[in-house]
Amino acid sequence: MTRYYGGIKLGVGGLIRAYGKCARDCLQNATIETRIVYEKLKLKVHYSNIGTVVTLCKRLGGHVINIEYAPHPIIEIRIRQNALETFQSQLQGIELPRIC
Repeated sequence: MTRYYGGIKLGVGGLIRAYGKCARDCLQNATIETRIVYEKLKLKVHYSNIGTVVTLCKRLGGHVINIEYAPHPIIEIRIRQNALETFQSQLQGIELPRIC
């Protein structure tokens, strides 16, 4: 099998150099991007626990998306996946809800 690179017939060594240069150029120009994975939760809570749940969520790097107040409060949040276990364990001490 013969491959061409830029109109020039390349041998095995030429292909290695061409692909190697391309890989080096890509790695030199690459940037590191941090991505944080979130989980979306809906929590049915008592009115008296809304503030506690919101504070805990924010303390763990989460975000409150929405709060529905009637007829029973439901808080929709996004929380970091790596903080989910901590969030759930700290909710155990609160007379709560269930995750919808």
